[in-house]
Amino acid sequence: MEVLAHNGALIWTSIAGGKHEVTIDAARINLEWVLGNKLLVSSVNGNRRHFELGIQALSHGEHTYPGVTERILTNPVSGLDNYQEMMRLLEDKEALKVYVEVAH
Repeated sequence: MEVLAHNGALIWTSIAGGKHEVTIDAARINLEWVLGNKLLVSSVNGNRRHFELGIQALSHGEHTYPGVTERILTNPVSGLDNYQEMMRLLEDKEALKVYVEVAH
């Protein structure tokens, strides 16, 4: 995680075996990831229930702060074929969050 560049994505696709405890500075990680616009994606133990919980959390945020999702997701890019536009927007200092719409 420390070597991930700004606008980088980290993908976890496995489970480490055994028991190995590590102490981390959670505040530092949070600061670096938010200000560095970093993304973490995981496929570990993700199932329908986890997806539903994520949707539930987004719904709760939208209910608590109406319009927050639309204000956060500022720059849609239509389709994966428009990856060059996505890359351009990632360099745009005015773009808060760039996302790709892959289906409607």
